Amino acid sequence: MAQYTVSKETQDKIASFELADSTFRKAWDDFEQQAKQFLDYLDKLREDRNVKLDEAVRSLRTEADAQPITSVKTIKAGPFSVQKKQSMFFIPERFLAILKEKGLYDKARDEGAVVEVTEVPYSKAKQFVHDQGVEDSFAAAEDGKELTPAVSGPKPIPPFGVEGKERK
Repeated sequence: MAQYTVSKETQDKIASFELADSTFRKAWDDFEQQAKQFLDYLDKLREDRNVKLDEAVRSLRTEADAQPITSVKTIKAGPFSVQKKQSMFFIPERFLAILKEKGLYDKARDEGAVVEVTEVPYSKAKQFVHDQGVEDSFAAAEDGKELTPAVSGPKPIPPFGVEGKERK
């Protein structure tokens, strides 16, 4: 596989980023050294806040779970709001059995109450066609699309005071 070389313009932009990143990191390191004691104090306060937040959220969920959904759907306390949610569904096997028993299966399918789904998992289908020796016959049924190129590397630094993922 040949190594791709990016354009001069892209090289310049990367060099510009690396300089800005280096300048920022040096200034950040200087700041951390000068404000280490206060940053340690802020970090302890942040950790304590997050522990207490987690405890409050868990307590609210436990309390909400203990209430029947028919009696309580929303709980508000301090800055928190808990929404009890419920997702209703039919048990497919039972639903289909009752439809067939009542002679309603075809009508339910025609009206969209029952949907028959056909899926073609690419890797399994590709292997099947290969195993059967009929790949040429299915070439016209195969397609693909380019995805957005994935770029890994440095990530933006959020504004100070904004909660975000810890730097590693």
